[in-house]
Amino acid sequence: GLALVVPERTVRVGRLVVVGAAGLLAVAGVAFHELMGGWVSRYADPGAGRAVSCAATVIALGAAWPLIRPRLSNSLLLARALSPRKAAAAGVAVLALAVAAGLLSSGALSARRFESHQGFTHGRTWMWSAAYHAAIDRPLYGYGAGAFFEATRARQPGQGRLTRFAHNLPLELAVETGIAGLLLGLALCAATGRSLWRARGSPVRWLLGPAVAAFLLSNLVDWSWHLAGVGALFALGLGGLSPARSLRP
Repeated sequence: GLALVVPERTVRVGRLVVVGAAGLLAVAGVAFHELMGGWVSRYADPGAGRAVSCAATVIALGAAWPLIRPRLSNSLLLARALSPRKAAAAGVAVLALAVAAGLLSSGALSARRFESHQGFTHGRTWMWSAAYHAAIDRPLYGYGAGAFFEATRARQPGQGRLTRFAHNLPLELAVETGIAGLLLGLALCAATGRSLWRARGSPVRWLLGPAVAAFLLSNLVDWSWHLAGVGALFALGLGGLSPARSLRP
């Protein structure tokens, strides 16, 4: 969204290039979703056809990249960077639109498990409380990787309102792997923040920074890191962001 609003001052290319790149990502995402079977049952036989199709798609994209890259490089503009005030205003506007779209296009997290009286957090506060007390019981070594549900089951409210995840990455790491896991999780956040800071002034931060930051922020209130595809996107974004340096487009 920020790239489309002011492309010459963020990613420093023409708007047509940004539209083309966004379109390519959208088409690739839909194609992979369809090739992988969409919402096919986990018990269904995927067959070899989808694997071959996915491999062919990856090979085709790789072969097309050498042809696309020179055109992107030649389209770079020598425009001055976006001012911090305008960047903040554009960011707030895009964020507000995204939040509004999310609120208007989806309902409650789970009306079956969380009734209206659970409030704005939809039960997260009691989940965090259960996680905190479980972590305090075994602060050094935790309960073991993947054991959050078993560790907190007795502390979770009854009536079938049980969840497998803490909806908070540092808390879940503290419960499962103790203080060492908690410190490693915080170190991941700190290292990611350092990469974002070092990439200031670079077009790379405008392209990859929002996704990288949103992943970590969402994991403070959700369990996105358990979704392999989302985690892969975060890893790709962070990998591309890490080499970027300040004021080096």
